Amino acid sequence: MNTPPSLRAVSQSATPFWADTLRALRLRLWLILGVTVGTVLTTYVALQFVDDHYESTARLLVKLGRENVELPLTVEKGGLLSTGVRREEINSEIQIISSPPLIEATLDRIGLEAFKLEPLPPVTWFQKTKRELREIAKAVRAQVKEALIALNLRPRLTEREETLVMLTRALTVEREKDSDVISVTIKLVSPDLAAKVADTLVSTYLDRRLHVRRDRGM
Repeated sequence: MNTPPSLRAVSQSATPFWADTLRALRLRLWLILGVTVGTVLTTYVALQFVDDHYESTARLLVKLGRENVELPLTVEKGGLLSTGVRREEINSEIQIISSPPLIEATLDRIGLEAFKLEPLPPVTWFQKTKRELREIAKAVRAQVKEALIALNLRPRLTEREETLVMLTRALTVEREKDSDVISVTIKLVSPDLAAKVADTLVSTYLDRRLHVRRDRGM
């Protein structure tokens, strides 16, 4: 069976293309492998010097809709009318939980000293090297911060203000899908401190919410 001229031309033009591609890959094989291995090793080493962060999550079941015990005439006797929870109400609670006043109250209850964490003393050679490199990076960041402050590109913050900024960035408050549950997550370098902050934040929120509702007769 004879091959049509058009198919024969396509086959002949495709063969040199793949041959040139394979030849180029063979010539640059070591370069490709070197770049791949170097990228993997660089990423791995960089991750070794990044501080580990631990998450602590608390979940709140929010029931905000009021239940009407005075039933309208159109409702059969013995029934109960409930308005349920509106999305706006849950969003309002989320804004309250993540508000600066509540974060400040949480910090005041815990105290600044709790956030002055001292790393464990290094034991192995790698841990010592890792510690030294982290100290160098910390010193460089401090110099850059001072330069930005000197150029009026960044305000000088007190220790308390810097801790508040850190807590604000570490806090995530969101609604879980379409449920009545609010998830409060704290991500810090210490698991015990993250759990303590999450517990104190939720406790402060509940205390204030109960106080407001009691005062207003809600």
